[in-house]
Amino acid sequence: MTRKTKRAITMIVSLVLVLALGGIYFWQQRVQEDPILEDAPPLFTFDHLIMRTADEVESVRFLHIDGRSYTMVPVEQEGTTAFPIVEWQHTGHPDVLLSQEVARGKTNMAWGLTASETIHECNSGVNLADFGLSPAQLVLEVTYTDGTHTNVYVGYQTADHFGYFVMVSGDPGIHRIGNAVVARAKLTIEDMVDRHVPMFDMHAVYVNIAQRDTPEIEFVLGYEVMENMMQGLFPDFPLGWALIMSQPLENWTIMHEVFERNLFEELENFRLGPVVNLSPASLAPYGLDNPSLEFTFANIIEEVHLQFGDIFMHNDIPHIYVKFADRPHVFRAEYDAMSVLFDFDIFRIIDRIVALIPIIDVESVTVTTPDATRNVELVMNHYYPNNIDPTINGITIDDHRAFRTAYRLLIGISGEGEVEAHTPQGEPYITIVYHKLEGPDTEIRLFVLDNNFFTISVNGEDAWLVTSRVGINTFFEFVNNLLAE
Repeated sequence: MTRKTKRAITMIVSLVLVLALGGIYFWQQRVQEDPILEDAPPLFTFDHLIMRTADEVESVRFLHIDGRSYTMVPVEQEGTTAFPIVEWQHTGHPDVLLSQEVARGKTNMAWGLTASETIHECNSGVNLADFGLSPAQLVLEVTYTDGTHTNVYVGYQTADHFGYFVMVSGDPGIHRIGNAVVARAKLTIEDMVDRHVPMFDMHAVYVNIAQRDTPEIEFVLGYEVMENMMQGLFPDFPLGWALIMSQPLENWTIMHEVFERNLFEELENFRLGPVVNLSPASLAPYGLDNPSLEFTFANIIEEVHLQFGDIFMHNDIPHIYVKFADRPHVFRAEYDAMSVLFDFDIFRIIDRIVALIPIIDVESVTVTTPDATRNVELVMNHYYPNNIDPTINGITIDDHRAFRTAYRLLIGISGEGEVEAHTPQGEPYITIVYHKLEGPDTEIRLFVLDNNFFTISVNGEDAWLVTSRVGINTFFEFVNNLLAE
């Protein structure tokens, strides 16, 4: 997700919050006006210690009791006057790309501080040391754009561990604020480093896996698919997308759902862990001077290029060093969550796909059975540029998306198991022939193995792959329902 996308989401969330607070206000007004509701308790109460906006802050200096000090400053502002979206920078590390969501949480005390409880209305005569406020454990020195200043003093955690004691300059009281507020304010630069990676899913338009001493694997979105998309003819987003291999085998087509099953689903749990080194003098200690693997992924919104180094043990769990190719920070990540990249064998996937033929290369498909009761003929009727006027059994199908779905059910036949290679005997239960615009036909014959599975012979070769009857039955059911509409 890009920064602009995040900003849009933030604006929407802010609007929802404003509407919610407005609703609460009107509800409370109704309580005051409606005699039936006048005895109802307030929905919640809180004390506003600082009520400013992020764009009013010029700088926030953090002083920790251990002597550490640093400053956060706003560097960019977008959005609207009502919903300003400020981006922050750590002055000690101006080149570090921060997670702005985390940075806003860290600086929130400087412009929006709310107390859950007031412990003392006035601190006169109170021993501040008992609350960890003399000296304070953490001080925020805030300078605002109008030239005013405010200090926020954070003390000990309360005895019930539900919050922290806090004081604000100009306010004589001692208050309690939530644990999460203080925890965010205490985050380090390492905690704030941007660790965002895209969601690895079937929206991919580019995939590259470059493992050391192994042939590089690269896929790009097919040009004809991009052309159709630009013309508003893109079918079944995103299931109709196809990635074309540019290397090591040129022009092999893999449908996105194949990647979904064999790659993206395996990467669902991949997350970058904590920063190991913010800016190492050498990448050699992490094996990143010559990465063991590089992974590049892009969708229509964003791209990420990750480099992986050595595997190591952390808390008895295998981890691996990771970094963004364009940033110096070294992270750790659990190895199992991304091990599929090291084990990914594109050739095995291709072998197990029985017939993965782009629809633009096929004139028609015939599906026949010995008794002809389930015969189906799909005709594409291609016309420029790579579009179709399809028919099934001579009936025109106006719903091109549904037709393409039917076609994908046929080319999605995959090997779900293996048997000893053998020459099938007898008549096939089902024969599927892909009649191509150019080149020889592709014929698939399915032979009964048992009540649940077929064995598969492609172009008369020995059968060794096994596929479930479920997929074939799904195709026939889909076609019957489509023709019945």
